[in-house]
Amino acid sequence: MISAFEFTIITYICVMKNSIFLLAFFGTMLLLTACKTDVNTAESEIEPDEVPAENLTFDERLKRQITGHLSIPATEKYSTEIIRGFLNSDNIEDAVITINRLEYAKEQVAKAKNSKQIEEFGYMGNYNYFIFYDGKLDKLSVPIPVPSSAIQPLNAKLENITSEAHKDLTLEYRIYNAGFKNYYQISQGTLIKIFQVKLFDYLGTTTPEAFHLEYKSGSISNAKDIEVFAGRITNYDPIQSASYDFVPQIEKTSKRIRNWFYNPQIQKYMTEDPTMVE
Repeated sequence: MISAFEFTIITYICVMKNSIFLLAFFGTMLLLTACKTDVNTAESEIEPDEVPAENLTFDERLKRQITGHLSIPATEKYSTEIIRGFLNSDNIEDAVITINRLEYAKEQVAKAKNSKQIEEFGYMGNYNYFIFYDGKLDKLSVPIPVPSSAIQPLNAKLENITSEAHKDLTLEYRIYNAGFKNYYQISQGTLIKIFQVKLFDYLGTTTPEAFHLEYKSGSISNAKDIEVFAGRITNYDPIQSASYDFVPQIEKTSKRIRNWFYNPQIQKYMTEDPTMVE
């Protein structure tokens, strides 16, 4: 039987390309058990608050939503960031709230027998979350986990991707020595992940990998195409880049890797190869 903490660490293994060392570290049997969880799926319908909160402010409701669903005690310190914008076509302001539980991650790691190794992996697990607030419905979603390093909070941005009339949500996060970016859109009150792309990998080694993204007019719909080029990290240092607070500065090269286009029928991005869907 594995603990909940060890389970979240194994979840990280499932999404890593360069996981050979980690597989040996945590054990093959644990991997076979934990990989049944799909950490790349993040869809959440807007749910009403469990307790009527007509007399509470937005901040009070938000705190109740976070602490209640995540069972956070009053003594725990956690950080939040609120990003406001228009995420659908109703012309009423919405919001995205990111949540980081680094203190809780450190407490959990301290209880583990292999705490030093887990710390070196950046406190991987379900310690980063986000909440979507629908302004028209005046509802907060449940906290949605993004398995990643607790050391680096989610980097949330609102960008015009699928439409110029409203914004879409993008989230950047760190998994070990790699960085990823998720794209989400709101469809009929439901938050749907439409794309995921790697931004960089192999930080701390002599052969880092980086990618540059460009948006251009959509080839089959109004949603923008996402063109991926090989990139070069201009501020790279093998020692400094191993730190989880290192932010790579990525420069575009002339090598085009792939073009992704949005398919409105399946609400996902696809590429020239029809078998490849993100």
